[in-house]
Amino acid sequence: AACAALARATAGPRGQLLRVDLGSCNNQNLTQLLWGHVAARQPDAWLWGGDNIYADARPRSAADWYRLITEEPKRLARGPRGFFYPTYLEKLELLYKIQKQEPGYAAVRKLVGKENILAIWDDHDYGLNDAGKEVWSMDFQNAFLDFVDAPADDVRRERRGIYEVRDLADGAIRFILLDNRSFRDSYDNTQGDMLGEAQWAFLEEALATSKARFNVIVSGVQVFPEQRLRRAA
Repeated sequence: AACAALARATAGPRGQLLRVDLGSCNNQNLTQLLWGHVAARQPDAWLWGGDNIYADARPRSAADWYRLITEEPKRLARGPRGFFYPTYLEKLELLYKIQKQEPGYAAVRKLVGKENILAIWDDHDYGLNDAGKEVWSMDFQNAFLDFVDAPADDVRRERRGIYEVRDLADGAIRFILLDNRSFRDSYDNTQGDMLGEAQWAFLEEALATSKARFNVIVSGVQVFPEQRLRRAA
């Protein structure tokens, strides 16, 4: 419903409608039935809203624990946070590869063109449940950028944070894609920051300079939560 509303509200080139479909919380280990429905809608762009894969691990059964102990000692070596064990680079790259090759997603990616894939990350594809700046990794960030086909000279390959601005439909709509992980202080810090000084400046400039009819701010966590006051799902 949100995607359809956005498509109706957004004017594209020569008065055409722009359809942007979006999704998040995508587990690469599960059957992904959504892609056929997405392709049938013929979107012009696809937006990943975070948790695009689940790279950390939460063992729930004896089989999960056996697999963790025998196959992934690197997770164990880094230790758990709560019920979750963090990812490591080789695993992250493998899971991104699996998702990129998923037939349904590959078809949507071909349909819209890789230049029309927009994305942010959230905690599970960032590397660890509820993580912030303390686990940021340039290697992990580059793995994300490879997944979304960012060019080799993308400025995000040289600086911290995946935030960016994308203008679509000849500038009629501006997507401001935020990174709420790479700079985020601990939730226990009641005076902490979510975006960091550089990203706050980026957000202000992106809004102040926009000529778009619609500005869409994309965040991986709730902006005005009614129930959860400290964290995302």
